Amino acid sequence: MVHKATTGPENVNQEMSFFSPIYCYGDLLHTVQLANIFRDSKTFVDKRQRQHPNETLQLFEKFMAETGGNPNRDQVQGPSE
Repeated sequence: MVHKATTGPENVNQEMSFFSPIYCYGDLLHTVQLANIFRDSKTFVDKRQRQHPNETLQLFEKFMAETGGNPNRDQVQGPSE
């Protein structure tokens, strides 16, 4: 099942699966949840994406390579907005 979502400052419509490798399973979700950067584990999955999911996953793969696959909490959290 797929629905249209408007995300990011550009308000670009993109298709997002309900079984997203970002929000439902996978290394990115696992890494964010283990870092405990949010008080509630549901906060991350409620956030809007800034990029297309494929770009997000590519950036995550690069990030993991740069951190040796073991980023610390501060690295996962990134700069404050």
